[in-house]
Amino acid sequence: MCIRDRIWTYQLLAGLLMIIPVVALRRATVWIAGVGGEAVTTANLRQFLLSWRFPVVFFLGILLVIIYFVFELVAQIYLTDCILTGRRLSTFGCVKAGFASVRRFMNPDGIGILAFILFGVPVCGVGLSLSIARSSYIPNFIMAAMMNQPVLAVLFMVLIVFLVWTAYRWIFVLHGVLLDGMTPKEAKKQSSRIVKVNRVDFLRELILTGLVTLVIWACSGMLLRQLPGLLAGKMGEGLPAKEWIDAASMIRDGAEFTGTQLQVIGYRIVAV
Repeated sequence: MCIRDRIWTYQLLAGLLMIIPVVALRRATVWIAGVGGEAVTTANLRQFLLSWRFPVVFFLGILLVIIYFVFELVAQIYLTDCILTGRRLSTFGCVKAGFASVRRFMNPDGIGILAFILFGVPVCGVGLSLSIARSSYIPNFIMAAMMNQPVLAVLFMVLIVFLVWTAYRWIFVLHGVLLDGMTPKEAKKQSSRIVKVNRVDFLRELILTGLVTLVIWACSGMLLRQLPGLLAGKMGEGLPAKEWIDAASMIRDGAEFTGTQLQVIGYRIVAV
């Protein structure tokens, strides 16, 4: 089995193994948070934080993050290392080793690394990430408010640069902890040292990747904006300029649509 097939097989099995515990933890978290008959809002947030529900929800949230962390990052690092070194380790072996290695991160530096992966990476968009945090984003109204304030806008840009630089320097932290047996603190120093020595190559690849991503994003955006208009223009050629169609009445009365009417309906759907 080639490397690609082994990784795909692992991802499929890992996804199946994650379904039951992830769904169970998510539902338990929502249920406990909603005990009492009301959802948690800003109005009752203080009450929730002071109740017994908060530590329980917090604990369940930590378990959920650990599951994602092990299956999506740790176990895959062990798997790719086994593939590259020729060692034999099953999917279950990788997952078992992943859960056993979690204790290495139970210290201030390790918790800081996990917090950065969970909160910092989704904001800056650089580094190893978890799917549970990929939907996290800063609300548009907050972004608009910050961008309208020069001081806040500058501070936000400084924060983004700091997060990107941190993700850039810590790119090999997990590998150092998991594969080389380093402490998180040692792994951060070693990762920074590796990046510094190879900074020219890393920066070149980072800039190249960023430019390619920007070009793809810009082209796809232009295509998605222009394609409906071009398609609508093509469909509109030869159609009557004013055509009143009461589709609801025709459907209710069982009347049949003519070919021209169907073309007009299709044109109006595309043109919206």
